[in-house]
Amino acid sequence: MINVGSEGHIISYLNTSGSTIASGSVFKIGEFVGANVMDIANNETGAVVIAGTLPNAPKTTGEAWTQLQTLYWNDTTKKLTTTAGSNIIAGWAWESAASAATTGTVKLKG
Repeated sequence: MINVGSEGHIISYLNTSGSTIASGSVFKIGEFVGANVMDIANNETGAVVIAGTLPNAPKTTGEAWTQLQTLYWNDTTKKLTTTAGSNIIAGWAWESAASAATTGTVKLKG
């Protein structure tokens, strides 16, 4: 017998960062990128979205996005980038974004 869990869009995340993670923050969890749906106090557990579209995600300026372009998470700058390098795949550009834009919409890979 197989029990049905969840669709896998939201996970419970234990914050051990040493400080509160503000609601809507975008951050790396292992090989995934997600955004929390409420403040998560240090040593508390909260919900983090790891699948679906994420509007107003932090974007590296100076890089234009084309729709469905692969995007990576730069854990140093805490922004999405078009540069692979040692960055992890975050997902794909849901829509185009201008080079000067500071945010964009990403379809998370989760």
